Amino acid sequence: MHDTGERGVTGLATSQTVMGADNVHLHVHRRPGAGPALLLAHGITGSGQMWADLVPGVPDDWDVVAPDVRGHGRSERASVYDYQLLAQDVALVCGQLCLQRPGVIGHSMGAATVAVCAALAQDLFCCIVLEDPPWRQAERTAASRRKRATVWRQQLEVQQQGTIEARMTDLQRVRPAWTAAARRSCAEAERRTDPGVMELVASGARPDWRSTLAAITCPVLLVCGDPARGAIVTPEIAAEAGTINGHLEVVTFSGAGHSVRADVGADYTSTIIDFLRRHLEAQSTTAS
Repeated sequence: MHDTGERGVTGLATSQTVMGADNVHLHVHRRPGAGPALLLAHGITGSGQMWADLVPGVPDDWDVVAPDVRGHGRSERASVYDYQLLAQDVALVCGQLCLQRPGVIGHSMGAATVAVCAALAQDLFCCIVLEDPPWRQAERTAASRRKRATVWRQQLEVQQQGTIEARMTDLQRVRPAWTAAARRSCAEAERRTDPGVMELVASGARPDWRSTLAAITCPVLLVCGDPARGAIVTPEIAAEAGTINGHLEVVTFSGAGHSVRADVGADYTSTIIDFLRRHLEAQSTTAS
């Protein structure tokens, strides 16, 4: 592990490299603090930079860590992308940065990764927030997954050939609620993404979400948007999730799509920080 000396996400003053599974180098943004630790896990084609809008709302003394997932941001590209390896990467980041039972927020792919990690290592996290994970009533067929992955990869490769400004203009049309900073972070993250990560979409190797959720023992907050606006988790899935895991709470933002945080802004931040503070501060009190 070493400090790269770069300026990371706004508010995250240090930039480090740690070793992930299969010896893949992972780039990590960090705002060190003496208080509780908070780990942020972004979605596919994202990066740690995309959490910049959340950081100002996190208590000043919290230790905030935002890794770039393998094949994303400044992290190294890999020959294999699957959720078991991504979960191992998260556990290795926690270990190498000495994060003691952090709170965790994961979005989409990051939420699925965090859930797998929490199920496999039940004492690793204090609590987790899962923002619109890819939980569906039934998984797509193999043919549908391959088609989706092929189309998405082609779109990504086209975006990478254009300019950041052109992509921001496109995002302003389809994501009008996003701030200009959020659109730029998204465009820059897409530019750095390895198209090979679409293996995650094509393979169908994601662990079953129901059995994964049943194995999680720490408190869980499931953050949902509106399926009519593009959110994945439906009210029916959210209700089923509550019957599977008694530690789970659900919050729904009706005005949001899949990227709940970027669509909602301050209301998202205050809700999530309240949940995290409740459990992280209780943990600190118990430890003392």
